Amino acid sequence: YDVANRETYDALPKWFTEIDTYVSSLVPKIIVGNKLDEEHSHQVSTSEGQTFAISKECLFLEASAKTSVGVREVFEDLVKRILETPELWAPVTPESGGGKHGDGEDGMPGTIDLSGRSAQEDDGGVGCAC
Repeated sequence: YDVANRETYDALPKWFTEIDTYVSSLVPKIIVGNKLDEEHSHQVSTSEGQTFAISKECLFLEASAKTSVGVREVFEDLVKRILETPELWAPVTPESGGGKHGDGEDGMPGTIDLSGRSAQEDDGGVGCAC
C-alpha cells in the first residue's frame, strides 16, 4: 500500500480475501508500506500497518522504491521466511494435490529448472531457457 494514500491501505482486506481464496496459508506474505520518502503526507501510520500485518500473520516493512530505503530488506525478509518454511520445499506429488501443471523431475511445480542445467542442454539447443 501507499503510506500517503489511505484508500490503498483500506483495500488490503479485499486483497487478503483474494489471497486467502487462491494461496496456501503456508505461503509467506509480506505487507509493504511504500513511499516512505513522502514523510510530510503519511495518511497511514507505521503502527496501523504493523497491526494489520500482525492480524494477518504477515511480515511488515515500510520502504521507498524511489530512494531504495528498505527495498533490499523486503526481499531479504521474504526469502528468509520462505527458507524457514520447510513445507514449501516438500516434493509435490499427485497425492498431495500440489503442482497443477508443469511438475518437473525434481518434484517442484512450475517449469524452472533447479538442477542447474540450461534448457539448451535439455532440448538440443532449441527453445527458451525461461
